[in-house]
Amino acid sequence: MMNKNLTEEYKDFILLHGDNLEQINQINHKVDMIFANPPYFLSKGCSLQINGIWKNFEKGEWDGERDFEAIKAFNYKWLSAYRKVLKDDGTIWVCGTYHNIFSVASCMVELGYKILNVIVWQKSDARPTLSRNYFNFTTEYIEVI
Repeated sequence: MMNKNLTEEYKDFILLHGDNLEQINQINHKVDMIFANPPYFLSKGCSLQINGIWKNFEKGEWDGERDFEAIKAFNYKWLSAYRKVLKDDGTIWVCGTYHNIFSVASCMVELGYKILNVIVWQKSDARPTLSRNYFNFTTEYIEVI
């Protein structure tokens, strides 16, 4: 849904929130920049006790664990839709962790995007993993086109 207050005050800026494929189809012009934060596909229905307090890490079905082919199909679909509204000299920034960013990058290359940079965001307050067998996810990546 478009935030009407923002669009009145900042006529060149539109903030969309909701299902990405529904929202992108509302745009009937080319855009200069897209910032996307797609699902990381991490939710597994698990909880973890931290300092005696149970924490639920479930974000919802939309973020549920998927196999590689399902993740790639999802990423290809939304990146294709975004490609149609992005100006030829536009830029797209896409956030992710190693769980999804490599699939995003692969789809981008297939769709003719040119990856200019990968930004590494170091998270000093990263959530602990649900298993003590893995390092905490202390970084996220942003693909810049």
